[in-house]
Amino acid sequence: MNRYQRARIMTCGCVHEDQLSRKHWGMDRFRIQALENILRQGDLKAEDYEAALAVMFKKIKVVLNGARKRDNHELISAYEAVLAEWSTKVE
Repeated sequence: MNRYQRARIMTCGCVHEDQLSRKHWGMDRFRIQALENILRQGDLKAEDYEAALAVMFKKIKVVLNGARKRDNHELISAYEAVLAEWSTKVE
């Protein structure tokens, strides 16, 4: 079990009122950017790389769903490009 799975189990995957994503707008965008930086460094073991990639894909889908709901075509284009770029790097 990697650290991402442990973190999910520790919080039981629940949304808490004091959760940062509830307090600050755009947190998923910052998380995606941070995950991209981590993945580009290349310092992760294969299983951690795959876990980080999976989390990033999930976050991108959340952002895309919100952008589609609000007809934000600029954001849709930007994150579809990010998704396409990283989809080619799936091992």
